[in-house]
Amino acid sequence: MGSDVRDDLPFDLPGENSEEIETVLDDPHGVNFRPGEQDWIELYPDHLDFREAEVDLENKNVTLRTNMQSSQERYTTVISREDYSLVESQAEVHLKGKAGLSVTYYLVKGDDVFMYDGSGWEETYNPGVVDVADLTPDIYEQALEFGEPVEEEDEQEDYVPPPEESFFTD
Repeated sequence: MGSDVRDDLPFDLPGENSEEIETVLDDPHGVNFRPGEQDWIELYPDHLDFREAEVDLENKNVTLRTNMQSSQERYTTVISREDYSLVESQAEVHLKGKAGLSVTYYLVKGDDVFMYDGSGWEETYNPGVVDVADLTPDIYEQALEFGEPVEEEDEQEDYVPPPEESFFTD
């Protein structure tokens, strides 16, 4: 644990391979990437391939939806480092009248993408995941600049009196 080189990865992860990162890389399905309350800020990326982004400031996650994905599909960057990112893909799947959630993890380093297949990391082709990993730091910075969402206060609505009785209100 904590070494700079992992034998089971197709590339070396630079620097800080803490026990937490080691655990994540050993089995990302066994990690809760949303331990705190969710604190969402919704943004609309200035990128042709993406229609919306949600930034969870509390858990430091960025969720992006591409123009090609349905509302039940999304990519969430759960770890974003300078040299690599871990992206979670979620899709709601319907089969024989039942719904389930398909979750896949991708490790992205530059243009190289590796998918976790349940026992290790396998190289795959998925340029959408690369775009998500590349766009995540900018989206997160925009959310920080935008600020934390303001909690709605119980505001009294302006009272509008009912119309006076007339020909139209009989």
